Amino acid sequence: MNAKILYDTILRLVFATLLLMILFAFIVIKEPHEMTSKEAENSETTQLIDLKEKRDPKLAKGKLLFKNNCAACHNKNLKDDLTGPALGNVSERWEAYPKEDLYNWIRNSQLMIEEGHPKAKALYEKYKLTMNAFPNLTDEEIEAMLYFCDKGAD
Repeated sequence: MNAKILYDTILRLVFATLLLMILFAFIVIKEPHEMTSKEAENSETTQLIDLKEKRDPKLAKGKLLFKNNCAACHNKNLKDDLTGPALGNVSERWEAYPKEDLYNWIRNSQLMIEEGHPKAKALYEKYKLTMNAFPNLTDEEIEAMLYFCDKGAD
C-alpha cells in the first residue's frame, strides 16, 4: 500500500511540475506583438534620424545634447507633447521673437516668465510648468539642439 501512495505522490508531483513549466512558458515566451502605428512611426523617425546624422555632425551633436538635456521632459519623436511641448520645428514657433529670446528661454524660462515675456507667459499658461534651467549651455550647443529639433522633425 505504501508503494501505491508513493507512486501516486510522484505522479502528482510530475504532473504539477509539467503544468508549472507550461504556465512559465506562456508567461515568458510571448508571441511578438504587432507594432502600433505610433511605435512604427517612432521607429521610422529614429531610423531616418540615424541616417541623417551620419552625414551631418551638427545633427549628431544636437541629438546627443537633446538626449542629455531635453529628452526627460520632451518627446523623443519631436512630434508629440510629453511633460513639455513637442520640440519639432520649435524655432518656427519662436520666429516672431529674436533668437536670443529662445536661447534665454532655454537657459532660464522662470526668469522670462517673471519678466512677462509674452511667449514665455503663454507657454507657462498652457503647460502650467516651468522648464528646467540650463544656464551652462553655450550658444553653439543650443544652436545644435535647435538644429536637431528642426531638422530631425522633417
